[in-house]
Amino acid sequence: MKKNLVLNLSIWIGAIAFYFLFRREAPGLNTLLFTLPALTALFALHPESRRRRSVLLLAAGTVFCALTVVFANTFYAKFMFWLSFFTLAGMVQQRELRFLFFGLLLAMGNFFKVPFRLLKNIGGEQGLSLPLRPVLRYGKLVALPCAVVFVFLQIYLSANLKFAEITFALFDKFAGIFTLEYSLAGFFFFLLSLCLTGILLLKNDAPRFARIEENHPNYLARKRKKLAKLFGLPKILALKNEYQTALILLSMLNGLLLVVNLLDLRYVWWGAAPMTPQELSLYVHEGTYLLIFSVLCAAAVLLWYFRGNINFLPENSPLKIAAYGWLMQNAILALSVGARNWRYVSEYGLAHKRLGVFIFLLLLLVGLFLLFLKIRDTKSGFFLLRKNAWAAWAILVIFSVVNWDVVITKFNLSGYPNAAEVDYSYLDYGMSDKNLFVLLQDKNYRTHRAGSLENKQKRFERRTKKLSWKSWNYPDARNCRAIRLSGY
Repeated sequence: MKKNLVLNLSIWIGAIAFYFLFRREAPGLNTLLFTLPALTALFALHPESRRRRSVLLLAAGTVFCALTVVFANTFYAKFMFWLSFFTLAGMVQQRELRFLFFGLLLAMGNFFKVPFRLLKNIGGEQGLSLPLRPVLRYGKLVALPCAVVFVFLQIYLSANLKFAEITFALFDKFAGIFTLEYSLAGFFFFLLSLCLTGILLLKNDAPRFARIEENHPNYLARKRKKLAKLFGLPKILALKNEYQTALILLSMLNGLLLVVNLLDLRYVWWGAAPMTPQELSLYVHEGTYLLIFSVLCAAAVLLWYFRGNINFLPENSPLKIAAYGWLMQNAILALSVGARNWRYVSEYGLAHKRLGVFIFLLLLLVGLFLLFLKIRDTKSGFFLLRKNAWAAWAILVIFSVVNWDVVITKFNLSGYPNAAEVDYSYLDYGMSDKNLFVLLQDKNYRTHRAGSLENKQKRFERRTKKLSWKSWNYPDARNCRAIRLSGY
């Protein structure tokens, strides 16, 4: 009963803290101030979670993302924080959960159940009911002292004007901080606060996802399937026919891709011919998307043929060698796509989509390596999904530490791109105000784009005018310092 009381109080206190930190504020220091106590309460109320490596890793990633919100404060960092927070909230629900996507789905489902569970708690139904007897008992103990203190407080306020002045000033300050707004928007924001705290601390059994994971182990097991119906032959002959088909297909695809890679080596890596802007755009954009699609199709082909009993066929080494060659060639193809993208960057500068291509290619290379491990070690498709999800999450969390708007702006103003002129409109309106301090320090930009710079500075000042210390973040502080130093 005592644990249930502490749990319920923790949820309500957490909701009040979230409301106080985030209402009419932007994500910044408040994100870190909310995350640290929330995770402390999580591990204190559910000590079994401290022994799960996946939960500890997600908790560390959530804290890391909270720090990136403070020190990078990009939309990407905020997105990764909430993605990590929700996934962590789902993963603590079931000890058997290993797949991050299941954890995310479970947290999203629980998000809408939290208000109803809290109403049940208040109503005293079975489950995590709120024990009212201890509350009443402790309330009686403090009621008389509080009444006596109130009487003496009134006497001292009347007798000492200075004491009254200081007391009322402190009361006004305290009331201004903690008074909740009596408005529809305030009510829904507090409800949101309850839901966000509740999904992290309230446990909810979800055996469906646990059963799915239990039925999909990491390693493949040989199954007796009636493949003979496919070819009208005995089982072993049907499997051998599928093996031979796969070997012929992968051999042909390897030969075809070898020609493509040799041409890329000749015309992309060594000896790229000059192109007009239109040709280069078509060459990079359409070619990049098609090549990425081809790599994904290659992974699908290998997953199909190595889904079952071919993995256990005696003397299947030639097929595995062909698969390894196919994976290696697709990795080379992905690197060629990166070379195309870099050529475009060197001509016309960095942009968010061009950076996105590089990050996607990195994820693709990691996925190809994990597919290699799946084939080599006879792993299941579920193993591949689970490991890819963890790898993608880890890579995206690491990249959230970078303020990409600042990187793009510095790169494009550095003079490295070979374009005749910098796309100033993109720097003005295509990205956030996180790059304002870079633009203020660039003399050429200040000379030729004075009007745009003034408008961007006014937008920044308008956005930050009503924010308090709770929304403090390093990029905004850096912009304020640059504005003071520039005298602009």
